[in-house]
Amino acid sequence: MSELSQNYKALLQEVGEGAVVISLAVRMESKPGWTLFKNFTEHGCDLVLQRRDSNHDTNQVKIEVKTRQNLLTKRVNRGALHFTVTEKERGSSDYLVAYWFDRHTFFIVPCNELKPVKVNDDTAYKFIAYWSEKQGCFTEDSEKWRDRWGLILDKLQ
Repeated sequence: MSELSQNYKALLQEVGEGAVVISLAVRMESKPGWTLFKNFTEHGCDLVLQRRDSNHDTNQVKIEVKTRQNLLTKRVNRGALHFTVTEKERGSSDYLVAYWFDRHTFFIVPCNELKPVKVNDDTAYKFIAYWSEKQGCFTEDSEKWRDRWGLILDKLQ
């Protein structure tokens, strides 16, 4: 299968967002006063962490979730996955959580750390995760962002 059908893409998106919700919910247990919900109202981010009262420096943290996999594709370079966000998604989110489904690995990347790339006449932003089969681990650049949940949790004061 060279490209996933739309129903597989939608399912993978739901699975990724759900995995991030569960992962954050477990870690947020020690962060009273914050709620986590899926964003259905505005474009640009998938999840929102919202403070119940608004008398603090940070009242909201917005997260864009991208999920990729190598199980159902015929990708030549299976050691690299591209997680791409639009300019609007980058501008509307504080963090990208990139979920590599078949490795069950999360990369938490601040949106201002994403690399700009030209797509037609537009600018998109990317994080590329690299897995080295030879070494059996993620590369140093990828490892830098792997499971960095503390970047988000530290905002929840």
